[in-house]
Amino acid sequence: MLPRELLAEAKEIVARQGAGEAAYRAATHAAYYALYHLMCDYFSLDPSKRDEASHADIMRRLDQLDIPSAKPHATKARAKYRSLWRLRRQADYFFNDPYDDTQAELAIGYADDVFNLYP
Repeated sequence: MLPRELLAEAKEIVARQGAGEAAYRAATHAAYYALYHLMCDYFSLDPSKRDEASHADIMRRLDQLDIPSAKPHATKARAKYRSLWRLRRQADYFFNDPYDDTQAELAIGYADDVFNLYP
């Protein structure tokens, strides 16, 4: 499976007739992990190895990115990844807080901004 396919699924989830809060949370989760796997690939990390491909490690690598030599999608990820990570945490862990289509669309938009620059 390719990360882009996971992002496409996130878009389909939100577009479904009658999608509700659970769908919006699932779409955010999918959008985040699409970007996470894209960044693992960019940094040549194995996502199955949590000690080398943690969320914090991806953020650290993005923060330390050499902008002049980085590919455009990685530079965009540097600007969007942490915001998407926060939305994913809200969607996955804070069930007492409402979560709606606006938040899911924002999450998908963050991922889309990066994938639109990916070759």
